Amino acid sequence: MRTLKVYLAITSALCLAAFSTTPLADVYVCNDKLVKDCNIKSAVLISPEQYNLESQNSHKVTVRQALEHSSQDSVRNGYSNTANTDIYLKKDFWHEGGTTAFPHDLHITTYVYKGNNKQKTCHTFSNMSPKSTTKYFATCD
Repeated sequence: MRTLKVYLAITSALCLAAFSTTPLADVYVCNDKLVKDCNIKSAVLISPEQYNLESQNSHKVTVRQALEHSSQDSVRNGYSNTANTDIYLKKDFWHEGGTTAFPHDLHITTYVYKGNNKQKTCHTFSNMSPKSTTKYFATCD
């Protein structure tokens, strides 16, 4: 009986260690400056420092906040590693451009992939969505 208790304790500790070291998401950074796509073979995992990069405007939103609270499900799924979704970020992170809603504000360009297949390109802004106080405005095409 004592051997079983020791075995269970060791197994529990190993399982806890395995799950606690698993990254939250497969978020990568593209190494190229391509406008429409990302060379996923040369992309690298995002670093903690890159996750903490703030938008250079009055909003001061981090990359992590924008991905985690994007108004687009595809971006949030990639951030949380749901539905076999990975996301790849444009190398320059926060940059200008965008939509009619926020034509000159900063956003992050995110390429959404399932496996090796690109699904869409999304743009998550540093502005809250007009319909929400908890989600950052985002568009996908």
